[in-house]
Order: sequence, then C-alpha cells, then structure tokens
Amino acid sequence: WKNKDTDLHGWSGFARRCPEPVEGIKSAQSASSVKSAFPFLLSHPAFFIIPESHPMTDYTLIFSGIGYILIFLGLVGAVVPLLPGPAFIWLGVFIWAWGDGFARIGWPTLLFLGILTLIAWGVDIAFSVISSRKAGAGWLSIGVSILTGIGGGILLSFIPLVGSILGAIGGAIAGLWYMEYRAKGDSALATQAVRGYIGGVLVSMAVELGAALLMILIFAWQAFV
Repeated sequence: WKNKDTDLHGWSGFARRCPEPVEGIKSAQSASSVKSAFPFLLSHPAFFIIPESHPMTDYTLIFSGIGYILIFLGLVGAVVPLLPGPAFIWLGVFIWAWGDGFARIGWPTLLFLGILTLIAWGVDIAFSVISSRKAGAGWLSIGVSILTGIGGGILLSFIPLVGSILGAIGGAIAGLWYMEYRAKGDSALATQAVRGYIGGVLVSMAVELGAALLMILIFAWQAFV
C-alpha cells in the first residue's frame, strides 16, 4: 500500500484512475474500511479495471424506444374508443423510467400519473361503450374503429401531435361508418351510428385527451427539463 497509485488513502488519485466511482465506495472513509476488510481484493489489479461503458446502456436505449412507442399509442388511444390511451402512456413512462434507473422520473410522479390514468379510463368506459351501444353500433364495428383509429394516427404521425390526433379521430369514424354500412346496408343508419358515437364520446375524449396531454407534459418536464 506504499504505492502512490494504489494507495486508497490518496482517494483523489484513485478517483482520477476510475472512469466512474465504484458502487458502494462514496468517500475516503468508506474506501479505507473496505481496504482494511478486503486487502487481498483491493491489492488485485483487476479490482481497478472498470469498464468505460455500462452494459445497461444498450438496454436503456431499448427501454426508451419501447416507452416512446407506448406513449405514442396512448396519445392515439385518447381519441379512439375503448383503447386505454392514458394506460399506454403510463406504461410507456414506467418502462422509460425503468430503463433510466428511475433517476429522473420516480415513484411519486408515476403514482400521480397512475391516478390520472384511472380517472380517464373510468370516464372513457362510462361514455364510449354506453353511447356507442345506444347508437346501435355493433361490437365488431367498435373493434374495427379501434384498429382504423390506430392506423389513421400512424398515417398522419409525420405531423407532430395534431396529425396523430386528427388521424386517429378520422380513422375511427371511417372504420365505424364502413362496418355499420356493411352490417346494415343503409348509409343513413351507418351515419346515425357515427353521429351517436361522436356525440357520446365527445365528453370522454375531452377528458381522456386532456389527461393524456397532461401526462405527456409531466413526462417531458420530468425527463428533459
């Protein structure tokens, strides 16, 4: 331990040799205690070899990508019936935060976003399903409208934010009208079902879209500001 380069009492010299601090050794005092407890370990040259890049870096990029995709689907789902938009956003934020080690987004933020998700989901179920069924829309039509809403949101995603919202609304309406027309063979009845859908989901869409945008703003504020 007389070697200047390996003497842990010269903590600044040790810190300069390491690209990042060793986990669990935060101060000279803790370093000295580890030295006294495991001299055979600290004397080995391999102890001082710390990789420049952590292997979790690649996984962080993957988690971030999955998180962004789920957040995008959540924004589309905010204007598509039965698709839990805020739930997708919450899951996307959680995966993103997990990949980040919960360094910038912690559990208090996730808990608050979870409360917003439950409120928006309850309103969406209460208004979308009941109103669509009262308007005479079949379950198959509702299911197709979900898929066409997602497709419309993706198709216009090159227009930031507004394109995804308008594409999702247009796709959902077009899918619902087409399926109702095929099922009933009457354009007037199909239009009536669409009108019932539009009138019934306006409230739920407003609540869910507001919650989705608020969740995305909170995520962006916590993650990047």
